[in-house]
Amino acid sequence: MAHIFKHPTDSAKGIVVISHQEAYRGKDHYPNVKKLDIFFREIKKIYGKGYKYKVLLVSPKRHEDTPEDHFMDIEDAYYRMFSKEERQLFTLMRLAQNLEFKGLSKTQLSYFYQSSKCATLFSDCEGSPGVVAEALLTEIPVVMYAGQLGSGKDFLTDGNSVVWEDYNNANECLIRAVENHDKFSFDTESLANGYREDRGLEQLKIYFDKLYSLHGQEFDGELINTDDLVSRLPSHYTELPWVDSRLYNGHMTTEEHYNKFYSELKL
Repeated sequence: MAHIFKHPTDSAKGIVVISHQEAYRGKDHYPNVKKLDIFFREIKKIYGKGYKYKVLLVSPKRHEDTPEDHFMDIEDAYYRMFSKEERQLFTLMRLAQNLEFKGLSKTQLSYFYQSSKCATLFSDCEGSPGVVAEALLTEIPVVMYAGQLGSGKDFLTDGNSVVWEDYNNANECLIRAVENHDKFSFDTESLANGYREDRGLEQLKIYFDKLYSLHGQEFDGELINTDDLVSRLPSHYTELPWVDSRLYNGHMTTEEHYNKFYSELKL
């Protein structure tokens, strides 16, 4: 996710990117894409048009990353594509493998959002990208690919976003969003009902109450393991019996992981 922001001590506008390095296989095949290389290309076009937007790319290194399926040469691409002057505008922050995003506090992330002009996501496939929700709840417009698979576009409207049909035009959409950032509008109540954890938990209780009643049972109204849902739901939560280390995610990838999960259910 990228954010276009205005530094509190500087009138220049800029872009902040918070993303894992993209996954790819080969030159023309991108199965699970963050498309940071295309983001680089479009930012280069913006600089070529004379816009001096500030850019911050926060991209953690991960133990699971391999040259076969991830964009491993971000640093080399950064130095190869951008001039010394452009690198004064474009900051690349690589979080260490032993930290990943755990080295970036939610308070700092909140500052990025609140200082932003817009946010962008270049991937063409996501599950339910929390960064879109966070941007909209902060009332900053989202700029992204119109054909992205997943639920990322569920709450986007013409009033709170700009989308591109062709990645070659992404730079134009970013410029349009930045230069018109104060002309967007947000239905904060609907967004809160759709995205906020506390609202979602209340809706989940109503759903469970109906589900239990349908089967002749009574729901006691208690929910468990509801802390840190922003990490739990996308399997980024690591305090789990089948996760050996904080350095890995909560995905169940082996039969042993599944057996530990099943035993925890105590069925």
